[in-house]
Amino acid sequence: MKYEFRTSLNLESKTVDGKDGGLEQFKNGVNTPHDIPALFTIGASYQITPQLMASVGYHHFFDSDADMADDKQQFIDGGINEYLAGVEYRINKMFLVSGGVQFTRTGVTDDYQKDLNYSLHSYSVGFGGAVNVSKNVTINIGYFWTTYSDWTIEKDHYTSVAGSNPAVYLPGKDVFSRTNKVFAAGVDFSF
Repeated sequence: MKYEFRTSLNLESKTVDGKDGGLEQFKNGVNTPHDIPALFTIGASYQITPQLMASVGYHHFFDSDADMADDKQQFIDGGINEYLAGVEYRINKMFLVSGGVQFTRTGVTDDYQKDLNYSLHSYSVGFGGAVNVSKNVTINIGYFWTTYSDWTIEKDHYTSVAGSNPAVYLPGKDVFSRTNKVFAAGVDFSF
C-alpha cells in the first residue's frame, strides 16, 4: 500500500511567434497549471501453488484536487479508479507466462472533455512471458491493448451557418474515442 502526494507543476510555454496554434495556453511565456495528482495504491499477491501466483490491485488518482489548465479539475467528480488482476505461471525454471486485466473508471463530466485532453472509461488486457537464458539474464516480452468506451456529447448549437443573420445554429456531436496497442521487450541482468 502506498500514497504519493500531489506534485504542483506549472508549465511555461516557449513558442515562436505565430506557432502557437492560436490557443492562449500555448502563447510564449504563458504558465499553465498541470499538477500530477496524488495517488493511492493497494495490492496483494498470493502464491497459490509453487508455480502459480495471483495478484489484485487498486489505484485511485485524486484528479479533483490537482490544478489543471482552465480549472478542468472542477469537472472531475472524485478522480480516476483502476482495478487490476493478474496471474503468473512458472512453467519450469526457464519459462514463465503471465496475463492480466485492468478496468479504469473515470469521474469526468462532459465539460471536462476537450480535443486536446479527454478521459475515457477503459479496459486493458495483457499477456507476457519471460525466458531465463542464463543464471543472470532474463528476456521479457509483453503485449497489451486497451479498449476505450466512446464518449459522445450532443449539442443543439454545435455550429452556426456562415452568413446567417440572425444566427442559425445546427446540431452536432463530438465523439471521443481511441485505442492503444503496445508491444514491449526487455532484458534483465542480475549480478
